[in-house]
Formats: sequence, C-alpha cells, structure tokens
Amino acid sequence: MFTFRILPGGVYEITSAFQIKTEVYPSRAASTPHASIQTSGELLILPGFEWDGPSGPAIDTASFMKASCVHDCLYMMIANHDIGQDKKERKYLRKAADYEMRKIAKADGMSAWRCWYTWAGVRLFGWRHV
Repeated sequence: MFTFRILPGGVYEITSAFQIKTEVYPSRAASTPHASIQTSGELLILPGFEWDGPSGPAIDTASFMKASCVHDCLYMMIANHDIGQDKKERKYLRKAADYEMRKIAKADGMSAWRCWYTWAGVRLFGWRHV
C-alpha cells in the first residue's frame, strides 16, 4: 500500500514500505538507506524516503503521487550512481523510469493526455536531474 505524508515546505515522505514491480532492469541490484532495486525490477521504497512530488508544471494530484515517487526514487538512484554503471546504462534506465512513471500514472487514473504531456516533459528535460 502506498502511503505518504506532507512535510513542511511541500516535501512528501513515504510512511510505510512500498514495493512495486517495475520494468526498470539495472545490471546489478542496489540498495540505499531508503530504497532498493533488484535486477528483476522489484523496487522497494522504505519509510522516510522524501521526494518533491510532481515537478514543473505538473500538478500534485492523487493520480500522480505514486508515479512521481517511483520516478524520483529511480532518478535519485541513477543520479547517485547506485544504478547505471556507465553512460549507456544510465540513458537506458532514465528512459525506462520515464515510461514507468507514465504506466503508473495511467493505472492510477490519470487521463491519457496528461500522461502523455508529463511523460514528454520528463523525456525532454529529465536529463538535467540524472
């Protein structure tokens, strides 16, 4: 179950462990203090993980919170070189994380149009964050 709370400053924090099967397949498993991912794509996000919610012109709605959390977690792992051992793998992982964001948002009820333009936004500008 995906549960979170809002902290001062508009930051969100996971309040219970959340596990999801993704289509993001790193070449090696990785663990951080607040998340782990297996080569099979199993992502575990632990209580205490913080993220800033949907970024840019995106709106913080229920249909986008889980997707933004998973996306931010994956991007942080890529940016910190926890996953993605070389430039080519980081590029693949970023693209996979972007598609994962769109897939989760759609499953959570986001409209097709909004899924597309939020995905297009991270495809165009996400490289700045990894």
